[in-house]
Amino acid sequence: MSLGDLLGPEFAANPREMFGIDNFHPSAEGYATAAMAVLPTLCASLGVWPETDRLEPARRENMLPVAKAAAEAVREAGTEVTGARAPGPS
Repeated sequence: MSLGDLLGPEFAANPREMFGIDNFHPSAEGYATAAMAVLPTLCASLGVWPETDRLEPARRENMLPVAKAAAEAVREAGTEVTGARAPGPS
C-alpha cells in the first residue's frame, strides 16, 4: 500500500486543511498527517517503538502463515506483513 492510498481519502475529504496554498503540496497539517502515518513503522524498524505494543511470538499471538496474513492485510489500510519465527517446532 502506498502513502497516497493510505492518506488520499483524508486529503480528498479535507483539501483546505491538508493542502498548501498552491493546492499541490501538503500544508503543515498534511505533512504532519503523513509523518504520523509512517512514524510507527519507522520507529519499529529502528527498534525504538514501545515494547508494550509488541506481540509475544512465544505465545504465537496473532501469527498467521504469510500467505494468509497477506490476504487479510489487503483488507486493512496501513497494514504491514512481516515474517516472524516462533520458538518451538515449526
